Amino acid sequence: RVAITAGDLREVYIKSLRLGTDRTFSAGKAMFGPQLTAAYKVNGNLVKGVPYSGCTAMEPIKSKIAILERGSCMFIEKVRHAQAAGARGVVIIDNVPPVQGSVLAMSGDGVNDVNIPAVFLTQDMGKTLLSIYDEDPRMVVVELRAQLNEVKG
Repeated sequence: RVAITAGDLREVYIKSLRLGTDRTFSAGKAMFGPQLTAAYKVNGNLVKGVPYSGCTAMEPIKSKIAILERGSCMFIEKVRHAQAAGARGVVIIDNVPPVQGSVLAMSGDGVNDVNIPAVFLTQDMGKTLLSIYDEDPRMVVVELRAQLNEVKG
């Protein structure tokens, strides 16, 4: 993991159709796989990965965005498992409290075999995302995108 600058931030926008809730979270980027830009966004329904660690083969995800927890294996391994299970993207939630004011980028292993985007949320933001998901697991829509305030028209 590496500290990132404001220009490297990504966003996770979520909307619960049933609860009428929407939120935007700042997220760290992955240093592997396709990069989110103003022109390249990924959206779909959320699903909590099984296993939640993402460190072994996962149950089928079928074009959804997987939520996984940090720890036990490399970030890129988690994303590879989610990709093999059919995910469109991945949100990895930190398993430790954040260092004041820091958002981190996820490092890879130098092998360029990931074809889906991934973002990293702090533990606090991840808990909020999970609480909305737990209230409305089938109806939460998420969009992974470049941070909107950095996009120039």
